Amino acid sequence: MGILSRESLQGKELFTVGGVREKLAYLRGLIRGADFYGDDEKAQEIWEGMLGVFESISDSLEMVQIQQAELEEYIEAMDADLAEIEEELYGDPDAEEYVELECPNCHEPVSVEEDFLYDDDIELSCPECGETLYPVDDDDDLDDIFLDDEDDED
Repeated sequence: MGILSRESLQGKELFTVGGVREKLAYLRGLIRGADFYGDDEKAQEIWEGMLGVFESISDSLEMVQIQQAELEEYIEAMDADLAEIEEELYGDPDAEEYVELECPNCHEPVSVEEDFLYDDDIELSCPECGETLYPVDDDDDLDDIFLDDEDDED
């Protein structure tokens, strides 16, 4: 497989700075070692000029790769910050909404999914004493079984 074969041009190894520089050094050695241009000073000047251009391109590629790595790091940090802000503003969209109730019998706090409160087919029971939490009779005040934030501080 020669240096300029299709296989050598495919893949990421060509586009790493080390890969490009290695291939340029190899090519420069081949040209000089094979006495490629003989005594023709114009041919030597052309080949040296082309290799110089390729080395400049290699240097530019190195700068682009460094800048790209810095930008990727910056974008990852911004993405993490944005995710944190979204979580703060909107909460977790996958998280269920829970309501904390107080058992009317044993007065233990019980957390239930909010959707269960509006489903007439579900009867909620206290996991501690087994007492029915909800539905309440029409005469009972639903607010009596909800725990307020003020109750949590006591």
